[in-house]
Amino acid sequence: MIRRSLLWLLLLLATFGLAQVVEGKITLLDPFPDNQVTEESWAAWSPDGETLLFESNRGGNFNLWLKTGDQEPRQITDHPGYDGRGTWSPDGQRIAFLSDRSGNIGIWILEIESGNVTPLVVDWPGLSVTPCAPSWSPQHRIAFEAIRNNNLDIFTVAEDGSDLERLTDSPGSDGYPEYSPDGNLIAFDSNRTGEFGIWIMNADGSEHYQITFDGDDGFPTWHPSGRWLAFQSNRAGDPDIWMVNADGTGLRQLTSNPANDIHATFTRDGRFLAFISRRVEGIHHIFLLDLSTVPGLETIAVSGG
Repeated sequence: MIRRSLLWLLLLLATFGLAQVVEGKITLLDPFPDNQVTEESWAAWSPDGETLLFESNRGGNFNLWLKTGDQEPRQITDHPGYDGRGTWSPDGQRIAFLSDRSGNIGIWILEIESGNVTPLVVDWPGLSVTPCAPSWSPQHRIAFEAIRNNNLDIFTVAEDGSDLERLTDSPGSDGYPEYSPDGNLIAFDSNRTGEFGIWIMNADGSEHYQITFDGDDGFPTWHPSGRWLAFQSNRAGDPDIWMVNADGTGLRQLTSNPANDIHATFTRDGRFLAFISRRVEGIHHIFLLDLSTVPGLETIAVSGG
């Protein structure tokens, strides 16, 4: 009986191990290796891939932080309001982020070296910026979502704050725009056909087409090669991270956990996928999925895939 119970236990452990392999190797990316309980989210890597940008409520309220290699994290904004949802400029010298330091949520620009912060899109008549990360293109435009005339749509603006353009005007909600690595396309989520799905359009707002269906999908992010997109989806019952080819084929699930896996982003070399989850302590932390450990994705890195 003892031997039979032991065999059953070994079989159970083996089955659990196989389930973990399917999901791939996932590690907690903890920039603060101490016992202070803080939330970290909205990860973004610098263009050279060396520095991680994230938001954290360490210190009491959310601010932006940087972490490079083994160095200590460095806080780069310090305001009693909310600062977060940061994205890098193509040259890595500036960061666009969301802040309510003027009273309403708006887009601000931080010069990393000097620390100067200036408003980009704040309190524009008839335009209400929503708390969703902007995206900065190689062509020096910034895409963001905002509400105008009670409808959520996608807008772009030059990086100096001029030349505002509205790219979508559907009866549904269009949001979370992200430029492709070459800046020629924008992925976004929309419920214009009913349930939220992932869509793609040209950077000038033309030729909209849907690539995921029937999954309550959102928050798309491009692989650095431009060949794939990751996104969060409820199609398996709770928010998890999924991936799809840019043409809509090859849909596959990357994470499976009831702790809500959301807001994915690839590392610059394409080998890892960061996402936010409540897997530890029930609060948001950044986790890193090694894509080379996911069956079928062993050669996904930009250099090899």
